Amino acid sequence: MYIKFDKAVLSDLDKIYQIEVENFVPQEVLSRETYKERIEKISSSFIVARDELGKVMGFIVGKSSSSLYLEDEVFTITKENIDSDPYYWVVTLAVDKECQKFKIGSRLIQNFLEQAKSEGKKAVSLTCVKELVTYYEKFNFKNHGVSESKFAGHTWYNMVFEF
Repeated sequence: MYIKFDKAVLSDLDKIYQIEVENFVPQEVLSRETYKERIEKISSSFIVARDELGKVMGFIVGKSSSSLYLEDEVFTITKENIDSDPYYWVVTLAVDKECQKFKIGSRLIQNFLEQAKSEGKKAVSLTCVKELVTYYEKFNFKNHGVSESKFAGHTWYNMVFEF
């Protein structure tokens, strides 16, 4: 299957938000305005997967950081990336339900890791619920234990991929 990876643009916003809503429980869903800000401020690390017609099939949102572990403010405040930051956080990974059989999420993760490595980042980290720890371990993310995150009232785990 043909898949093109590129930066998110504002014309993708409706589809991105639809994918967000269909993939997360209500307390985890971020606002449409948050996604608009992300496209405007951190498009360099907001990657979409597109089909041959240009339709968004899924996306991964990264945010540069000077600290290794993701902090909850990233879910409500979008600051521009800083090139000298040594880390990337994966803030969101989501795939259109109709496209999940094509391993789009796996390809987005691999693409993002390649970008982070090419930019000289030391590591990529993310948080996930316990049920997804083994999924990320398949990509050589290491479980660093329970996160301090309180987002959406869940227990989150810090997962880290080091270069």
